[in-house]
Parts: sequence; structure tokens; C-alpha cells
Amino acid sequence: MESTRVSARSYPYFRKEIIDITSPHADATNHAPHELIAFPFRVKGKRKTDIIAFGLGIAKRGSDIILYQNPRNRDPTKSSNNVVREHAWERLSLNTLKYPVTCMLADVSPDNGCNDLIIIDEYGTSLESPDEYGGRVSWLENFTTDDGDWTRRDIGRSRGLNCLRVGHFTTTYSLQILAVAKSTNPKSPAPLVIFTRPNDVYKSRHWLATTALENEFTGVCDCLVVKASDGLDSVIVSSREGLTVVWYSDKRWYRKSISPSFPIGQGSPGQLVAGKTKTDDLAFIVSAEVINPAYHGNVLCVYIKDHGHLPNLPVEKIPWSRIVLDDFDSADEIGSNSSDIACADLDGDGTDEIIVAVSSQGTRAGIYYYVLVNGRFIKYKISNESTRKISIGRFADRSLDIAALPANSPSTLTLYFKYFLSSEIKLSIENSELIIHIPRTASLVNEAEIIDVCGRIHSLVLLPPNSFLSVPTDGTNAVKVLQGTLGWIDSHGVLIERTRDAGLPGCVTSLLVDSPEGYVRSGNDGAVFVRMRPSETTSDANLRAVNVVPQHFPCEVRDVEFVWGQAGKQPWCDLDETIELYHMPGFHINFDSADERGISQLAYMHLWTAAPGVSSSFRKHNISPSQLPCSTRVCLSNPTGGGGIGLSKSKSDAVPRADRTRRIILPAMHEHAPIWRAYNGMDVDRVGQVDVIQYPWHAWVAGKQEKLVGKAKWDVWAAYDFPPFMPDAQLHESFTQSCIIS
Repeated sequence: MESTRVSARSYPYFRKEIIDITSPHADATNHAPHELIAFPFRVKGKRKTDIIAFGLGIAKRGSDIILYQNPRNRDPTKSSNNVVREHAWERLSLNTLKYPVTCMLADVSPDNGCNDLIIIDEYGTSLESPDEYGGRVSWLENFTTDDGDWTRRDIGRSRGLNCLRVGHFTTTYSLQILAVAKSTNPKSPAPLVIFTRPNDVYKSRHWLATTALENEFTGVCDCLVVKASDGLDSVIVSSREGLTVVWYSDKRWYRKSISPSFPIGQGSPGQLVAGKTKTDDLAFIVSAEVINPAYHGNVLCVYIKDHGHLPNLPVEKIPWSRIVLDDFDSADEIGSNSSDIACADLDGDGTDEIIVAVSSQGTRAGIYYYVLVNGRFIKYKISNESTRKISIGRFADRSLDIAALPANSPSTLTLYFKYFLSSEIKLSIENSELIIHIPRTASLVNEAEIIDVCGRIHSLVLLPPNSFLSVPTDGTNAVKVLQGTLGWIDSHGVLIERTRDAGLPGCVTSLLVDSPEGYVRSGNDGAVFVRMRPSETTSDANLRAVNVVPQHFPCEVRDVEFVWGQAGKQPWCDLDETIELYHMPGFHINFDSADERGISQLAYMHLWTAAPGVSSSFRKHNISPSQLPCSTRVCLSNPTGGGGIGLSKSKSDAVPRADRTRRIILPAMHEHAPIWRAYNGMDVDRVGQVDVIQYPWHAWVAGKQEKLVGKAKWDVWAAYDFPPFMPDAQLHESFTQSCIIS
């Protein structure tokens, strides 16, 4: 059967670049930036996106509104001799304001084609302590040059305003600003305040202000503007009343609820963003909601349209269903919350991804990235750093990247530039087990770390035919070949070759790679193997196992925990529960297509450990070829030096004694040869001829404890289970020979 070539999959990867390590006012903690916005300087054009950031400030000293100028916009013909400065984001102070809280960009000034900045300041010292006369809305005019000191002009005032949105809400003839007072007070109504741009923005002292729905909403958290292709924009309000669509028509306001309300003390609403697809500008709505009476959960929800509804219908006519996508809180990490969310098409496929910033002191902190694949969101983690704000812009080229403001102090404005890593190794979770999918023949060199245990990091490697992989020359790396042939020239000038077989019955083979040339090479059919290299995280003195799957793989596989369980307590095991023999599920390696025999499995790797001096029970059994019957063991730790496989050629049903069996000593970083035989087996390519894979009496037999030096360590070995195959040398009747192949 012709093998199926599987194309490489692209996984998201983000390169970090720090813009600024210190805050605009590093002398006071409350001066640290709390607001961040990607700022396209011009409405249209090729200029790369700049960034605006500012802090809250203090009473005696305002906060500088800082424009970080993108160095990629500088004229390369006017380069200086200062290389560091050429690549630095220069800070430009636009204005100094008192207690600024939020901002938005819009083209307010006429005819210059540049974005201006709309900002709220003079808010107050905290969310619950607004200034009685505060909530000042202003706009800073962009003078189209790279000079600072942008002129501030008034728009209007209203107490407690701290949310801004731009659109056309009651008229299409002029730009309008929607402002609202966000508050956690469930008894405080929050009207919608709409400011309409006057004909002459320079002569008018204020913009026309109107209010709407004065007593309809309490505890408002956010507003989402739904742009209309023609006509007036709608608004989705996130409040204690749930999600509510409001719109203006026939000189009056209308409202319609699209989600249940939040009872007082049983949750609160959250931030809203909209996601697009190629055919729908409002394909889904993302909301960060706090749900449970103790306020310990921060839940990421997605509202999707009920099946069968056409895209781009008026939002008030669409029935929505709510799906819980993630919960960033947990019993051992209370306080994790999604502090900011965004939607953007970072991968350029026409469908928006969801980007979430999580602030926390625990492991859930960081930036997450959700990709919609076949109707399901796949979660990735971009950063482990606690993050307060994120914003999306074209900071380097035409693609979108992420700007982030960490929650920790000192503040470090950071960019995450998106790349994609190609890999033919695909990881997934099926029935709570880690599954690795690979092509039958690799087209590029692939390697992915999987598990760190017993002082060894285990990674899966795919090599195309006649390809090379670099290895250290110190002989510390080891390889377990699963398919194909792997070879190298050792320090004696001898060609060493390794295959799935480990030699003749009774033999053990070293897996260490002694290659002074510093590489291994695959044969004509390529190679699939597990590389084991030394770890600084685990050791053979403990049984700790760590998931080391790289960060560019989905979170669901990176979150898998490798846990030991007592073998005798497992439902599939018939061993005595009192024996201190433990088992750990590992990972399955499957091909993306079945061969002519209908087999797609390549191997299953799992781990075993036995307490000092503990041997497993002797067993002999026959296994159906429909399972993974052919198993070999790789020793990771043999502290006495005497542990190994006990074998007996006895055909009796009486369990043999360990001292009357042949023992194959299995040193660390060695594997044993096949110990099974295929009963009635004919040709390996005609598996139907194999009725049963037959094992003799066998067991793991511990070494003598008096040979231990220092602290007692456990025996640890990995088992590799394969589909039926005929070993190079079919098992014979006797085990009189034993050898070690170096």
C-alpha cells in the first residue's frame, strides 16, 4: 500500500520583544501604566502601528500620555551611528492629565487623515471614588508630525465616566462617542451618554450631549458596538441585567435581552469583544464573566448564533447560545482573572482568534490564544507572565501582532510577534490519553519533547530518509528506535546501527549514542525514535514526572499530568495490590493512516517502577494480535546494577521461582531483545497467519539490596508495546546465551 504523505501543520509561536522596562513615573507605584492601546498614527497608509500607554497618576502630579513611536517607521536613509537608538521605541509625551482612565482613537480633526485620541480623565482616585465633577471627556489633536504636546479640547463631562466607544448611534451625519459609567454598585443606574461631534470642532467649547436609557442598567462593565453596513450602529451592553442589545430607531431607543441577568451576589458581567469570520462580521461574542457566589471564578464565555441563522442579520434578531470556554480560577489559585480580551485574525485565515490576558500570581497567569478549528476552540498559551492589558496592531509588517502590559512591577511594555512553526508531529487527547500522530514518512526533521522522568527528557524524533540529527559528542544521549534504521560511527570507527529489534534473544543493547562526529543518520526508510537526554529537573533519586511538551502545542496536551498509580489497583492488572509496583500511562504513537493490514498504531510507551528489592510476579500469557502484544523494555534506573528480566522456558503452569530462572541483567540505558514468539507465525507481512503472540514465564526481578550505596533508589523502566511483528531472530527454546551489545 502506498504511504500517505501528511503535510506539516503550523503551530503558533510568538517572539517576545520588550519596548520599555520602566513606567513613565517609576517613582510611585500608582504611576505604573494601566492603559495600553495600539495606535495607527494615520487612518490609511503603510505606517507601522505605534502604541499609547499611560498610568493613573496621583493628585499632586498628573500622568503623562505617552506615545511610543515605532522604530520601523524611521527613514532608513537618515540612520544614525547609534544602533541601539535606531531600534528603540522612543517615548513622546502628548499631554499630562489628572487621573486618566481610558481612551480610544478616532479621526476627529477634519481633513488630515490622522487618528486623534479621545480620553477620559479627572475620574477620581478609584473606581468606587469618582470625582463629583469629574469624568471629563476630551480629545487630543494629532498634528500629523512626530512632535509632542498635542492640544487637548473638551468634549463634555459626566460623573464616573470610564468607558468609551465610537460610532454612529443616533445619526449617520456626524461622529458620535458613547460613554458610560462602569461601576460595581448594583444599585447605581448607569445611563448611556452620547456626545455628537459639532460641525466645527475648534470653535465649539463642548459637544452636544444626550442621555439614553437612564434607569435601565446597573453595574455596567462594558459596551460592544455592532457596526452597521448602512444605517445606525447597535450597542450590546454588559451589565447586571445580562447582555442587552440597544438600538435607536424612529426617534426612540429599543432594548432586547440576549442573555439572563446576574442576580446580586451571584456573579457579575464582563468585558465584551466580537469575533469575525470570512462571511460574518459578528460570528460570535466573547465575554469574561465572574460566576459563583463567592466571586472566585472568572469564566470566559462565547455566545454563538443558533444553527441555521444567516450571517449579518441585525443583532437584535439573532438568537444566541452561551458556551463556557474556560475557567481561569481554581481552588488552589483563587484570584486568577481574565483582565483583558481581544479578537483578531492573527493567522490570516479569515477567522478571528481569541486572545486573553490573565493576571494571577500562579501558573494560570499569562496570555492565551484560542483558535477556532472545525467548530471547536483550541487553546494555546503565548506567555506565562501575569498580564493586565493587551492590544492588537501591525507593529512589524502587514500581519497582526500583540502588545502587552504585564501586571507585575516594574512594568515592561512588551510585543509578541507571531510566527508559525511547522511540525509533522501532532498531539491530541483522546479518552484522557496523550496521542501522537505522525506521517508514515517524514518530509522534514521533527522533534518534540514529551516527558521528563528519572533524569531523562524523552522526545519523539522523526527523520526523513537519509537525514541527519545533531547529538552531543559526550555520549550522554540515548535513542530507542521505533521504526526504520538509525546509525552513527562510534569512537572506534565502527558503524553502529539500531532498529526496532534489540538483537538476539537473551541480549541487551546499549541505547547510548557514542558519536564523535556529533550526529546520527537515518536509513533509506527514515527513522522514528525516542531521544533521551539528561535532565536538570528530575533525577533517578525521585519519581517525579514532568510534562515538557513545547509551548507551541495546544494547552490540552501541555496540561496532561503524568501520574504513578499502584499497578495492582488498576482494573486491567491482575497483580497483588500489596506489591509496591507502580505504573504510569505514557503516550501512544499512531500513524495518520493505516497500512494494508489496517494497522495505524506504531507504539505505546508507558512506565513502570518498583520499590527497592521488589520484584513483579511471574506471568506467562498469550496475547491477541489485535492488541499491541509485542513489548520491549528500556531501563532508566537500575540502582543495584542487578535488576533485570527473569525468564523461564518451563512449560508448566506452576509459577517458577526467581532463583531458578534465567536473569537478563538490564543496565540503565539498555533495552532487551524480544522475548516473545509468534505462534504459528508465517510472514510478518501476513499477520493473519499469526494466531497468538506467546510469552514465556517472565518478570522484573530486583537486584540485591546490599549492593546499594547511599539512599535506596527505585528500579524504573519504560515499556514499548508494538503491533505484531516478527523479530529478526525468532525466539528459540533456550535462553542459554546472554550478551550485552554496546
